[in-house]
Amino acid sequence: MKSFLFSVGNSSQGPVGYCARIWAESKEDALEILRAAIPFEQTILERGDHHERVEYMIAYFNPDAIMLEDIDENETEEVAANSL
Repeated sequence: MKSFLFSVGNSSQGPVGYCARIWAESKEDALEILRAAIPFEQTILERGDHHERVEYMIAYFNPDAIMLEDIDENETEEVAANSL
């Protein structure tokens, strides 16, 4: 079993980025798991959470746009069986 790190977007270069670490037997399995798990939309802020003038902030995701190339090969780690 391995732990695969997906880095999608880059907040250092653009306005939004996110990452996800997925445990799977292969890169292909990790991609399938992430695509199935990611919400199509996620409320990040609601009125009054951080600033009284922010009504809401919602992030939208396109699971089909996540690719195997989004896996950071340098961050793939082995996972001990007893960690599951």
